Amino acid sequence: MNNKTELQRWKRDAQDYFKEAQRAFSENSFRSATQNSQLCIESACKAIISYFGEPEWTHSPGKQLIKIIEDKKADLEKSLPAGLIKALYRLSDDADFAGPWHGLATYGEARGGVHYAAVDICTKEVAEDLYKRARNAYMTLENFCRYI
Repeated sequence: MNNKTELQRWKRDAQDYFKEAQRAFSENSFRSATQNSQLCIESACKAIISYFGEPEWTHSPGKQLIKIIEDKKADLEKSLPAGLIKALYRLSDDADFAGPWHGLATYGEARGGVHYAAVDICTKEVAEDLYKRARNAYMTLENFCRYI
């Protein structure tokens, strides 16, 4: 199944999350930048997955994307540049890295018996890292759309 309609639906959300991450980061709203960056990465990954099938209900869809890449490797190598295939692998890694931040940026975290507020763990460094990953995720999605 190749479903461009679902891909475009997910892409619209990824684009909006990326714009919100940009805005939040520029305003030093690091919790919001973290949340929107994570959602951009997740949505970009699920957009590509949705082209091939139904995305799983998870905030860390990287393993599902890896399975698709591996299952369809011969076809993908014929239709996509090697650099884009490499970017898809990176997107899968970034999706799994970012997934836990969905909960962390919402509920905070408990470490060593101490509870930390989400606003305290979503530092500038965390937000910047996830924002860079979101930018790469969205660029990968844009590039993928050019070849399908």
